Formats: sequence, structure tokens, C-alpha cells
Amino acid sequence: ILFCRDNGFWTVNIETGAETRLLTSTFCGSPRFAPDGSRMTLTKDDLPNCGTWVAFLSSGEATWISPRSASDWSPDGSELICDSLVIIGADGTWKRKVPHSAAIAPGALSSWSPDGAYLAVGGNGPAIYVLGVDGSGEKVVAEPGAVPSWSPDGTKIAYGALCGDGTGMVLWIVN
Repeated sequence: ILFCRDNGFWTVNIETGAETRLLTSTFCGSPRFAPDGSRMTLTKDDLPNCGTWVAFLSSGEATWISPRSASDWSPDGSELICDSLVIIGADGTWKRKVPHSAAIAPGALSSWSPDGAYLAVGGNGPAIYVLGVDGSGEKVVAEPGAVPSWSPDGTKIAYGALCGDGTGMVLWIVN
């Protein structure tokens, strides 16, 4: 499990409980490992360099790649999907914007399916959507919902939603 504590990013082995510090950082969050484990994306909210950064775990160096926050790696590690469904290269070069309906709110957070064919999208909007990486087949799979993440086999999506009484977030899973 990857987590943030004491101005750094750490992992904890869930079997042994052993913790390992990966990076000392002033980044605020949204860490995601690249598929090959050599890099991770992080976000920073303070000016002048807010947005998404890529940190190289071997050196601890971080490179700013996009003013957009909250990204997810494509399964092959060559691209990142950022909020508002913008796809950029791992080096920060603009690739394309995924077409979608106005129902998907600006700033929505996306998660790439394990096979690279679909995106789960949710965040500022009231629902979790699934659509092809080309924008096709958009459909609502859960309402309400935020911050979707695919299961490793691509058959389920985990997401957060407020409790029925509105007191906190609960983790939900949908097929």
C-alpha cells in the first residue's frame, strides 16, 4: 500500500507491516505507480508549479509534466489520463482529449482499465461513468460516486460515495 506521511511517500507491505520510505516530498498527494514500478505520478497544489509531476524512484527527482491534477497511467506506461479526460505522454507531451458528454463534470478523475480499452470517470460529478478511450459507449455504472479505480482483472470498479447519512465516505464496488 502506498501512502503519504511526514512529508514523504511510503509503502507498507500488507503481509509483514514493514514500511519503506520512497521519496521525501512536498507533494500533496494522488500518487500512482507506473506499471513498471520505476516512476510515480504525484500532484502539487501550490503555485507556481501546481499540477502533475512524475517522480523517478531511483533518484527521487521529480519532473513537472502537466498543470492538470490527478492522473492515471495507461497499462503500458506510455500515457497518462488527467482530469477533464486529457491524455498526455509520459513525458508531458499533449496527445489528445477524449470526447465525452457534458454530463461528465470538468475536473473528473479517471482510471484506465487493465486492458487499456476503457476509462472509469468520476469526481466532481454525481456519477461514475465508463467509456472507451476513444469516447465511445459512455454509460453510467454508479450514482453517486467519486474517484474510481479498476480491479486488476477489469471486472469491477471500486469508488467512494457518501454514506446515506452524509457523515463520511464509504468504499463501494460495482461490476
